[in-house]
Amino acid sequence: MADGICTLIHDDPGAVPCLSVVGEIDGCTLQPFAAGVRDLIDRATDRARLDLTTVTGFGPSGLAILSTLGEVAAEQHVTLMIRTSPCVRRVLGAAGLTPEP
Repeated sequence: MADGICTLIHDDPGAVPCLSVVGEIDGCTLQPFAAGVRDLIDRATDRARLDLTTVTGFGPSGLAILSTLGEVAAEQHVTLMIRTSPCVRRVLGAAGLTPEP
């Protein structure tokens, strides 16, 4: 990716697969981000971890991808556990997708 990098940080037998995303999730990185998350879901048996703690830019398009792939995960009976950075939390909060503090 140009400004963002998806890296599968572990996929060991018995471990929960985890995808770590670094940088911005924007127009240039949406397709690789979506492909990375889809691959993560496909590798999972029941749970998958998505680490967005080092994401520095995130907007409505990233939210749309998360929403769509969240539905895919649910259809495959995979719980997608997401850790977020402040900018991702702001977008999720604005969309009403985070619990009230």
